[in-house]
Amino acid sequence: RHIKLFSSKRLLLSKKHIKIQSQTINYPIMEQTNKAPKEAPKVDSDSPMEDEVEYEMDSDMEEIHPVVPAVPVQKRSRLLILMGFPKIVGDGADKYEEVQLSGDDEEDDNKGRKPKWNKVLNRLKSNPKEASICDDSKYPLDDALWIQKNPVPVPVVIRLLRAFPQAFTAQTYSIACNNPNTRPRVMKILRGADVSGEIVEERPVLVKLMGYPPHKWDNEYCGQTVTPDWNAVRSRLVTHPGEAKIDEDGCFPLEDALWIKKDPVPVDIVKSMIEICPRALTDLAFVKASHPKTNPEVLRVMFSLDNKLNPPVKSSASEDSSYVKID
Repeated sequence: RHIKLFSSKRLLLSKKHIKIQSQTINYPIMEQTNKAPKEAPKVDSDSPMEDEVEYEMDSDMEEIHPVVPAVPVQKRSRLLILMGFPKIVGDGADKYEEVQLSGDDEEDDNKGRKPKWNKVLNRLKSNPKEASICDDSKYPLDDALWIQKNPVPVPVVIRLLRAFPQAFTAQTYSIACNNPNTRPRVMKILRGADVSGEIVEERPVLVKLMGYPPHKWDNEYCGQTVTPDWNAVRSRLVTHPGEAKIDEDGCFPLEDALWIKKDPVPVDIVKSMIEICPRALTDLAFVKASHPKTNPEVLRVMFSLDNKLNPPVKSSASEDSSYVKID
């Protein structure tokens, strides 16, 4: 028979053991003083438990709970720790939350991770497999490119790419583009790593010949810095007219050409683009052509072609019999 402690004053007698909170203590059964033969205790057949007899205890007895095993602590890789990320996963600290570093510098200078890039590089050389560990749906390459305060240097990016090329995804490139402190040489390395050409999106050649930056993510330009090569644009329209029909988020090459102020677009190029892609003649195209540097003849050509392509509505006055001509 067993003696078990239950909640709220309950005892269960047992044979040779007393169980308390999952711990078993052996106690010898005391011998009877008389020499009468031992009789097995009778068991009530109506009892809910055949081998156990229940006893009530005082209500002030402490309730006993089972012992819950401790949850193992999950640690981040040594590589991420060297980058300045928290050591423990799920310790309440956000992995991508800016941290305040201790020091005597100004407050702004103390904000951010403090990666040890030399040690990171050495770690990658001795333990290259850590470059393939995915943490929070991101690889160490993504984590390294996310850091702004002391951005990742080129040698570390190269080593990460060579150790685990599969880590370079569209998400990786987006993280690098959204980091204002990403080094230009790092961006060049990432563009070269896109061997399939499916990650890094470039502008059409026609638009690049107008003087725009080659990549769509690069929007750091103004009307005075874009320098077009209109002769090359003319040749491109002859050899690749389909590029005039490319719609980039609702913007056609015609609008890009009309926006340029430093060397405004010639009339013949505007006419050719409209004839190749009439859909490009939108209200926004007229707005782009309204700046002071635009040749007035360009707007005349635009309105003239618009009247041919989209005939104006007829006046309702000629069909309304209620109007009477007065001599």
